[in-house]
Amino acid sequence: LGPEVGGSIQVDVSPVNDAPVNVLPGEPQVAQEDQPFAIHGLQVSDVDAGSSTMEVTLSVLHGTLNLPVGSGVTVTGNGTGSLVLSGSQDAINALLSGGVTYQGEQDFNGQDALTMVTNDRGNTGSGGALSDTDVLSIEVQPVNDAPINQVPDAMAVKEDGSLSLSGISVKDVDAGSAPMSMVLRVEHGVLTLLGAAGAVSVQRAGSNEMTLVGSLDDLNSLLNGNLHYEPAKDFWGEDNLTITTSDRGNTGAGGALTDTTQVGITVTAEADAPQFGLGTHDIHVLQGAWVPLNLSASVVNPAPGELLVRIQNLGGAQVVDEHGQSVGHADNNGDWLLPMEDSVPLYVKDLAAGDHSLILTAESSAGGSTLSSAEETLTIHSQSGHNLLGSDQSDWLFGSTGSDRILGGQGDDVIRGGQGNDILSGGAGSDLFVWGQGDEGTATQPAIDTVIDFHPEEGDRIDLADLLKGVTDNSVDGLLNHLSASVTNGSGGLSDINLSVSPAGDGQVTQQITLKGVDLSGWNLSGSSSHDILQSMLDQHSLIIQHP
Repeated sequence: LGPEVGGSIQVDVSPVNDAPVNVLPGEPQVAQEDQPFAIHGLQVSDVDAGSSTMEVTLSVLHGTLNLPVGSGVTVTGNGTGSLVLSGSQDAINALLSGGVTYQGEQDFNGQDALTMVTNDRGNTGSGGALSDTDVLSIEVQPVNDAPINQVPDAMAVKEDGSLSLSGISVKDVDAGSAPMSMVLRVEHGVLTLLGAAGAVSVQRAGSNEMTLVGSLDDLNSLLNGNLHYEPAKDFWGEDNLTITTSDRGNTGAGGALTDTTQVGITVTAEADAPQFGLGTHDIHVLQGAWVPLNLSASVVNPAPGELLVRIQNLGGAQVVDEHGQSVGHADNNGDWLLPMEDSVPLYVKDLAAGDHSLILTAESSAGGSTLSSAEETLTIHSQSGHNLLGSDQSDWLFGSTGSDRILGGQGDDVIRGGQGNDILSGGAGSDLFVWGQGDEGTATQPAIDTVIDFHPEEGDRIDLADLLKGVTDNSVDGLLNHLSASVTNGSGGLSDINLSVSPAGDGQVTQQITLKGVDLSGWNLSGSSSHDILQSMLDQHSLIIQHP
C-alpha cells in the first residue's frame, strides 16, 4: 500500500425551511347551543421557527372566536368567524394555552369545524413559506329555547260587550312541529273561539280559562282573529288576560320552558236598567214637616256616579239628610238630582202648603248613555196649622215642629209627630207610630208625646229604631240603658204605659212617650219592671228597636 495521505474537506449544509405542525386536541369538541365554549389544546410546533414571526389563522363556519389581547401577539378579527394571530411561536403558544373561546351563532346547533392554518412565513432556510392546515370538529348540542308570546297593547271593551283578541301569537325558534300548550286566563269574563279548532286540541272554551295544545303553526293559525273575550255580565273595571305558553321541552336539553305574558283589558261601564220604587205614594203632612222619601233605587254593580234619582216639581223645596244638610242639586231644568252613592235617610224640606205631585225616576248614566226607570208619583198634601186628619185609606201622616194633633183615620197608618209635644191617634187599623232623630227634646226639656189609642192586639206598633241607633244588642238587657218603662193603672181595666228614652244611653232622657188606655190583659206580664214591660212588648212585636 502506498503512503497514508491526511487532509480535510469543508462541507456547507444550506438550511431548508421546515414546515410548521399544528397540534390539535385528540377528541372532537362538544359545545352547548348559545353558550360560550373554551377550546383548549391548540399549539404550533416548528423546529426552525426560532423567534421569527409566524401567522396562525383560526376560523369557524357557524360562530365567532375570541382571544385576549395584549399578550405580545397581534390578534385581528376578535368576535368574528376568523382570527389571525401574528407573533413568535412561543408567544402564540402561550396565548393559545389559555383557550380559544367559541360562541355558536344564535340558536345554532349541529356540526361546526375549527380550521387552523399556520404559516411560518419562510423566515428560515430555503423553500419559501410553508404552512399546515388542520380541522377540528365541533359538535354544538341543542339547548331548548323558550317560547316568546307576542301580544298587543292594553285593550278596552264596553260592559256586556265582546272583544276580539287580535294580535296574539307565539314564537319559538326550535319548536318545529312538536306540540306546545297555551293556557289563556281572565278573571272577570269568558274566552271563546269563533272559528274551527282544526288540529288544535281545545279545552274549556267558553270559560275563564282555556287550554290549547298544538304545533306552533297550528296555534298561531287558530289565534289569528278567532279568540274573543266577553266580560262577566254587568262587570266593569280592570281585567287581565294571562297567557302562559309551554314548549313542553320537546327540543334540546334543559326541559320544558314557558313564557307568561299579561294583557290589560279595561271594561268601561255602560248604563244599566235601574230598579226603582216608593214605599208610599201619598203622604199627609203639616207645613214645615220634613217629609221622608221612602224610596229605593238600584242598578247591578253601579259605577261611581252612575245612579241618581230625578225629582220633578219640587219647586222651592229641597232634599236634606237627617242632619238637615242638603243632598243633591237642581239641574238647569229645575229638577232635583239625588246621587245614590250612600244609603242615608232623605227628606223633603220647605214644602209650601198645598198639594204637590212629585214625579220621581231613577237614572243610570254611563258610557255616554242614560237609561231611566218608569216614573213614580209621590203626592204630598201639606197643610198649615197643628191638626192633621187622615182618611179612610192607609195614610202616611207627619207633624211639624210644633205641638201637633194627628188623627190617623180608618186605614193602616204610619204616623210621626215630629218635634214638639204631640198627641197621636191611629184610629182603626194596624198603625205604626214612628220617632226619629231630631224629634226628641233635650235633657232639661224632653219632648212629651202621647198616643191616645195604642192597641197591640190590632197590630199597633211603635218604632224607636232611629232614636236608638246606639243600641247594638237587641235583647232587653242591652236596651235598658236607653229605654225604661212603667205602668200607671187607669180606669175601666185599662192602663197607661210610660216610656222614657235616653238615645245616648247616658241616663239623660230626651223623649217621653205615653201610651194611653192600653189593655194589658193579653200582655202576659210577669211583673211591672221595665224589663218585664219591654220584654212583653218585644215578644208581641209591638216595639221596634232595630231595622233590618
